[in-house]
Amino acid sequence: MWIAFGLIALVLTVGNVLTVKKDGRWVGFLPLVAVSFTLLMLLLLYGTAAEWVVQEDWTALADVLPSMRWLLTGLVAASLVVNIGSHLIRCLYRQ
Repeated sequence: MWIAFGLIALVLTVGNVLTVKKDGRWVGFLPLVAVSFTLLMLLLLYGTAAEWVVQEDWTALADVLPSMRWLLTGLVAASLVVNIGSHLIRCLYRQ
């Protein structure tokens, strides 16, 4: 499920960048929705890791979490920068 939320966040972020010059009522809502799906993806991935702890599946944790930490940190940072940047550009474009 977290993969689906990650893909939805990616699609919304790309859609947000592509609609920077449009001035519509729902277009300004895209950055919020994209960041929300990014956060939901992180929560679901955290839930998966918590299930592995409860099941004492230490090998899964050792295999997945060290690499996912840096990957998710980079993806969340990129998502925030792109969504906030496009929102700021949209605000400056209106003026």
